[in-house]
Amino acid sequence: ETPRERRPTLEELMRRTRPLVEAAIDDLLFCSVGPDGLRSETIEDHRKGDDPRNFLRLLGKAMWSHTFALLAICAMLQFASYRSVLAFGTVFAVVISQIFFPHAPPTLWRCLQIYNIFTITVKMIYQIPVFCMDGTIDFRGCPDEEDSLEVPWTAVFGLLKACLSSHCFLSSLTRAAGIEMGNES
Repeated sequence: ETPRERRPTLEELMRRTRPLVEAAIDDLLFCSVGPDGLRSETIEDHRKGDDPRNFLRLLGKAMWSHTFALLAICAMLQFASYRSVLAFGTVFAVVISQIFFPHAPPTLWRCLQIYNIFTITVKMIYQIPVFCMDGTIDFRGCPDEEDSLEVPWTAVFGLLKACLSSHCFLSSLTRAAGIEMGNES
């Protein structure tokens, strides 16, 4: 068997990649403090151990160390794609979270989750045909929107209709149900 044909074992892969994984870890995130307020371990004690479970734990710590960068990128992409006041709330929360070191308190992330759930719920409710593009509520159906150069306040907040007229929604709904419109006998 030639060295080219020989496949590396899992232990060899872990041994080779461990320095890269360790370089990606932010040690200050994982250094624990004892009950007396003093450090109960050195800054690199959390890296000790050569077993496969410890390698997976180190890999998780390396990924955890860089989640903030991923979160910031995702929040900026969300704002760039939606460009609305509601999308700005997520970006604002991510920027505010940088104030805290080494990581933001769980209540900030919980509030961000609740905010995003609220935003998604409002956007889903706004898709109901009784809500018109101009912000009014009309149970008989919204009038067809004229082409205007003004941006409605609902669009500024990120509340956009998937289908602009209620007729479009109703016709797609009746087509799905197999009912023909206008053929009443």
